[in-house]
This record gives sequence, C-alpha cells and structure tokens, in this order.
Amino acid sequence: MRCLTILFIVGMSSIEASGLDIPSAIEQCKAQCRFDSLYVEYNVVFTILADDTREIRDCRFEGKGADFYVSFEETFDPPKIKAPRNLHCTRELYEYLYRGGQWKWRLRNFISELPIPSEGGFENEAAHMNLQGFWPTARTMLGVLGPETREQRSATGISLVEFLGKEGPFRLSEEDGVQVLSHEAAYSNGESEQKVSADIWLDATGRISRIDEVDRIWDLDEATIAKYYTGSWFALRCVLASVEGSDFVETPSGFRYPKSAVVTDYGITPEKRAFLKKKSELPPDEYAVRRLTFPTSPYWQFVIEATKVEVNQPIPDDLLDMKFSEGSVVYSDEKLEERRIVEKPPEPRWYVRHSGWVMAGLCVLVVAVAGFVAQRWLGWRG
Repeated sequence: MRCLTILFIVGMSSIEASGLDIPSAIEQCKAQCRFDSLYVEYNVVFTILADDTREIRDCRFEGKGADFYVSFEETFDPPKIKAPRNLHCTRELYEYLYRGGQWKWRLRNFISELPIPSEGGFENEAAHMNLQGFWPTARTMLGVLGPETREQRSATGISLVEFLGKEGPFRLSEEDGVQVLSHEAAYSNGESEQKVSADIWLDATGRISRIDEVDRIWDLDEATIAKYYTGSWFALRCVLASVEGSDFVETPSGFRYPKSAVVTDYGITPEKRAFLKKKSELPPDEYAVRRLTFPTSPYWQFVIEATKVEVNQPIPDDLLDMKFSEGSVVYSDEKLEERRIVEKPPEPRWYVRHSGWVMAGLCVLVVAVAGFVAQRWLGWRG
C-alpha cells in the first residue's frame, strides 16, 4: 500500500507541472482507441534484424466490436516450390476470423498448375492451437497487450481500452519532454491470470504517439529498490514490445488510427539470459530489481503502411463469416487428427428451385376454380 501511495504522490507532481492529470489522460487514451467498426487495408514489411531477412505481405482487417476478420497475402516471384509434387505456388493467402470468442482460419495456395486455389481450413481447437503467420493487425496499432500477442494468439490479449479500465497502479512521468502514462493490471487470458504493464507516450494534448509493453516493478517501495539500483523509476523497465505511430486518421469522437507505424518485438541479451539462471542464488527483491537493469535488443520489426482506413462505417455481417469451399479439408482438433471434407450443398427439390412458377400456377388454378364455382352457383340461383 505504501508503494501505491508513493506512486500517486510522485504522479501528482508531474500532473501539476504538465497540466495533464491521470484521469483525463486515461479517458483520452480510451477515446483514441475506441471504435464501433473499423476497416483497414495495409501492407507490412517484416524484418528479422539479426540477419536482415525480410518478408512483405498485403493485409486487410475488418472489425466490429470484439469480432474481427484479418487476411495476410504473400506473393512469390519466382514461384515457391511446394513439396512433394514440386508445384509452383505464386501466392499464399492466410485468413483468420475471430467471432464470438471462437477462431476459424484457412490457408489458400494459388498454384500455377491448378485451375483453382487449394484450400485447407481449421476450426474449434485446431484453429485456436495452430494459428500460423499471425502478423500485426489493426488491433495491434491501437494497443493489444499480453504475452499471447507475441505468440500468434492476438485475440486473447487485452485491448488498451480494457487495460486502462482495470484496477491497478497508475503513474504519470515526464520523459524526453513528453508525458508517459504507466499502468499495471491483471487479466485472464482464458487459461490463467496474467499481469501486464504498459507505458503510453502522450504529447502535450494527450494524444498517443507510442505504446510500450514493459516489465516493471510495482510492488516494491523505492527504499528497497534503491538498495540495488540508483537510476530513475521510469528507467527501471524492460521493454517487451512497442508500437510507434504517425500520420493519424482522426474522427470527431477522438478516435485516432496511425496510417504509418513501426512495431518492434524485443529479445533478451546473452548476458541477461545468464543472469536469469541465478534466480535461486539471490534474494527475491535483489533478483526482481537487477533483472530489469539489463538492456533488451530489438529482435524483429514490422513497418506498416495503411492504404485505406474507414471508421464506424457499416460492415455487413457476412463479411465477418468464413465458409470453407467445397472439397477442402477442415481440421477441428489440436493434434490435427480429426478432419472433415466439405461437401457440396444438396440441391433443393424441383418445386423449391421453381417456386415462382409453382406459385403462379397455383394462383391461376385458384382463379379458375373460383370462376367455375361462381358460374355454377350463379347459374343454379338463376
């Protein structure tokens, strides 16, 4: 409790100097990330920084509330050779659907030797446990936190809006001439409870320019920390991932989306890896502090450019759906042992296919019968 009080008081000193207080900063951050529907077309250049390996994909995102569809398309020139038949693949299209808490995804290979793309599908446990090639999405640009976001299970993280609404310590610092809102909160990823911390970089008016997911100490007082570390509170952190945006699309509601962004994932250094093996040899407080004094190094990076952004425009429900093509194989279990072949939908019966003609014929029949009955009745009366 003493730790939280210290954090609040230090935060208040920053508030007075900047004119930006914690409650208003929280609400502004939420408004910048909140949308009813979102459609984005964008391209991504992925680089493994250690060896400068690069891949490029064209992407599309459609989101409505918590549900979303995202696709990643990669083109190969020259074509990619697919074993075992040595066919020539010119494109691969990954499509993911997250709806109602459930995943579906499919992979389409466009093969030069085949008239239509080959297709494989995944649903239920197969979809959830075997996601592949999950690159940054529009949700990443708006802040999605948690270790799952770096393990290709982005939807099970926590959005920035939800994160800022969770209980936990807040702190407002000034770094490099800008304000940084820091927060820690706990959430459930469906398997266990996780804690996550973030630093949100704000300009003088509270607009987000960068979001860092970090490893921080929130449960030790400053006197204890000072035994093992002499730097500033803010600098005692380990950056896990960051999103830095620019050239924002803005709406009157306060929503902001970066048309350009850089997403960076960080890895630990060999020196820190060696230190982590000494956990059992050190007092818990010393270990907790000293493990954050090692720098991290960028491991891979995504450079993202949006070519089309539509906010809060109607999105038809069928766009947030995924139907597997006739003849495709669809897996449904984690070990990919249970599968089904999508069959052609049954043909409707003849009277369903020609319902218009059937109804017209019935109408003619009813009129004819009515006329006959009327004629007989009137004739009998006469």
